Amino acid sequence: MVSGTPLSTSSSSAVAELVTTVHSPEEFEELLAQHPGQLVVLMCKAMACRPCKMFSRKYQRMAGAFQDCVFVDILGDESRETRNMMIKMNVRVTPTFRLYRNGEFVHSLGGINENNLRGAIEERLLPGEAGAQADASGDGATTASPAST
Repeated sequence: MVSGTPLSTSSSSAVAELVTTVHSPEEFEELLAQHPGQLVVLMCKAMACRPCKMFSRKYQRMAGAFQDCVFVDILGDESRETRNMMIKMNVRVTPTFRLYRNGEFVHSLGGINENNLRGAIEERLLPGEAGAQADASGDGATTASPAST
């Protein structure tokens, strides 16, 4: 069974638990099956990837802001299995974000541009899905989602 694994040991553990870490293709497929209809955001990263580490807190906050989405991460260099999974997904840079809905791949983007990721998520929200409740940058500003306009 897939369970939430905190990305860090920071004091914001409640937020960190909003991101689920998967350790195999089977775990990821199980997670997709458990969340039919929901937008699933997968962060493909590597242990030595500095941009991945720099973006992790923003990714955690984004998971709290987009509460109707499922946020997941995977370390491509954790095992041969995860490496092969990322190769099959054509992940060429880390981090790469892959979006899924109904178990199907719908979008991919690379890099740590928070606005690009936020825009990709907001474009794929369905009417009635909770968008950004509060700005993921943590400055307290609110952002209206397309579903609420």
